[in-house]
Amino acid sequence: MISFSIIIPTYNRAHLIRDTLDSVFTQTYPHFEVIIVDDGSTDNTKEVIEKTYNSNQRLRYFYKENEERGAARNFGLKVANGQFALFFDSDDLMHRNHLETLNEYIVKLGTVNFIATKHDWQHKNKKKASTIQEVKEGWYDKELFLESNGLACNFCVRVANPNMILFRESRELVTMEDWIFLLENTAKDKIFIVDKTTLTLVDHDERSLTKNFQETAKKRLFATQWIEEHINLSDSEIKRLRSGTYVFCSVFNYLDLENFKSLKFIFKSIGIDGINKKKIMLLIKNILVINKLKNYFRNG
Repeated sequence: MISFSIIIPTYNRAHLIRDTLDSVFTQTYPHFEVIIVDDGSTDNTKEVIEKTYNSNQRLRYFYKENEERGAARNFGLKVANGQFALFFDSDDLMHRNHLETLNEYIVKLGTVNFIATKHDWQHKNKKKASTIQEVKEGWYDKELFLESNGLACNFCVRVANPNMILFRESRELVTMEDWIFLLENTAKDKIFIVDKTTLTLVDHDERSLTKNFQETAKKRLFATQWIEEHINLSDSEIKRLRSGTYVFCSVFNYLDLENFKSLKFIFKSIGIDGINKKKIMLLIKNILVINKLKNYFRNG
């Protein structure tokens, strides 16, 4: 029998966390606990959880001073009772078969330290595909994560794995700690990706990556430099890492209407490893916006 610890860091998400927890407690697989790590919330998160889930003995609530999500996830791992731990955000949703699917594959694979299913996105009650849904089922190493982290934080780990590298807790790496965790751990191990979509990530204005586009781009650049200095990568892997970061920064500058900055980053990426469909689309979108602005000011 496989047991799971679902680790959910939260910070001021009292208005969202009930939907998340309700989706967790509808799991068809029964052998799990939920660990809420309240990372210094100043809203009524504790009251909401106590009022709604006080009688649920599978939920364990911990309040700690704010140290950001890397530290919160590491804390959850330390107190976890399950054989496997799942990391999950306090604003996302589990499908009823998520744990059942993980259990099925863990039993089938026999030995696995890292495993994940796929997710889709929900924006204003409309579903859309995620990039990870394009990945074939199977084992993957760091090559999958050099350019981007298609899994976000949604992966499952064997708690007793002695070689697991914990989340980096530096505040300078906030929002990038999941990406770094995967790169560090798949540098010497592999993760199995299941070709089943069992999670939904809810897209909203408070998501940490999209609250401040410029800050997110800066953090990505800083994290890239950190990775180059701390993870053993070949020259070709470093090129892919940098190219992916420049595309990432181009996207976030485009979203922030910083079109010239966006073009600058995309040309940097093209200079590393050439053109592709995604880069062409970014070029076209930026040029269209710039031309539209030119016409607006020209015509008064």
